[in-house]
Amino acid sequence: LKIGTPKIYRKIQLRVFSLLCGVDANHNYYHWFFDSLTKYFIFKKHYNFQEDDFFLVPNYQYDYQIKSLKILNIKNTLNAYNLKHLKAKKIISLNYIPISINHPKWIIDEMRKKFLPKIKKPNKQKLKIFINRSGISSAARDISNKKELISYLKKKNFLIIDPSTLSFSEEIKLFNSAKIVLGIYGAALVNVIFCRNKTHIVELKNNKTDNLYKNIIKNSKLKYHSLMSKKI
Repeated sequence: LKIGTPKIYRKIQLRVFSLLCGVDANHNYYHWFFDSLTKYFIFKKHYNFQEDDFFLVPNYQYDYQIKSLKILNIKNTLNAYNLKHLKAKKIISLNYIPISINHPKWIIDEMRKKFLPKIKKPNKQKLKIFINRSGISSAARDISNKKELISYLKKKNFLIIDPSTLSFSEEIKLFNSAKIVLGIYGAALVNVIFCRNKTHIVELKNNKTDNLYKNIIKNSKLKYHSLMSKKI
């Protein structure tokens, strides 16, 4: 407070593209893809990236962050989670806010185009998947009779998965192999962008949630269904 900005900071005598978007993308799967990486695709429409360009990212510690940046061929990363002060020759930033929580279809198409070719030997489209939320993420949003539901779904040959335990590559391949995906409103539903066309997605939601994932599912050319409940 007395001396202002510290004198010790990272100096970059090159161009820096900022993918920063607030605190949520540090740890949240949805915000990483649709707040942070979305900016990459918008920048790509207006700039020819150079090999020595840097990208300032919210975080660089989770498998999906590291792998997705690698697939996008982003080599020079600056992790804002640890880097507090930066001085660069040029910093390029933008404020991206989707209209009515409806991300443009072209952005979803670009993500599919970039990430889906990385699947090696794709499986047949035959899996029935239930997304089981666990850990901290389930504390605020979960199903009250989940044990009963999982027991029922196992009898119907559903595969019960926890995406937080999977690598990014495993998530892409698994969802690309699904013919039905059942899951509660939440970040794991971002993975539907890896599903094949006309996959059936059933969203479990309460009457207080918005249509964020419904819009993503429909813009991914998937079959959308919902089961609505009152909020408990």
